[in-house]
Amino acid sequence: MFSNVSIVVAVIVPSVIAVIGWVVISWLNSKLQKKQLRDSAKMKVYDELYRVKLGVDKVSVNLGLLLMKTAPPFLSMSFEVNKHKGDEIKANMEGLNIWREYSNRLSESTSLFVKEYIKLLNLSDMWMGVMPDLKVVKKILFGEQLSSLSNELWKFQNFILLQSIKEFYWQKWDIEKINDEAEKLGVKYNKIAVGYVDDYMTLVYNELVSDILGHKKEHRENFDNLDKLEKYHILTKEGLIEVRNKQKKNENENIQF
Repeated sequence: MFSNVSIVVAVIVPSVIAVIGWVVISWLNSKLQKKQLRDSAKMKVYDELYRVKLGVDKVSVNLGLLLMKTAPPFLSMSFEVNKHKGDEIKANMEGLNIWREYSNRLSESTSLFVKEYIKLLNLSDMWMGVMPDLKVVKKILFGEQLSSLSNELWKFQNFILLQSIKEFYWQKWDIEKINDEAEKLGVKYNKIAVGYVDDYMTLVYNELVSDILGHKKEHRENFDNLDKLEKYHILTKEGLIEVRNKQKKNENENIQF
């Protein structure tokens, strides 16, 4: 009798162990496959977002060059005055043609910039399900910062157009004010279109693929090229936070009399 039991145990136990082993291996393989699929999907989402962001960067550079203090083409317009001495009407008309070219480039670049950042917004909306922790960040960047910037860009465009409507002779314009307005908008533009958009993509990277690649991107607060600023803002999961450069602040305090 015992021998029969021993035979049964000897036959069944290895079979049960084999089945359990097969089930465990199958479960582990299934879990691994699901993780690989998840990781692959996250990499694909990041790749799509990054490609669109490159489009934003490309048009951002072109528009940024038109929003510098020296961007309004008064130097070229002044050249026309010297070129057509004695013919004030001709010199003024040539200057206005240069001004219209600047205005057209500004309008075209603004349109392209808005178009590209809306692409990034739409794609972010589409894939927010895989990065839900960035909902607040997305709202701040697109719903507040970029939306406000877009309005100011179009206001500046109208401001540029109105100059030749209000006064035909461009040399009577308030050139200093125009240059100052361009510079002021340029500072805000770089802060949002360059800084905050980069912050957003850093958060997207860390949310989607940092664990997969084993690498986490640094926030701008750790960048050496910002050491000349006493304070600035960065976009984080908690919203916009102010970063103070203690070294720069101490330097300023040391030179006070």
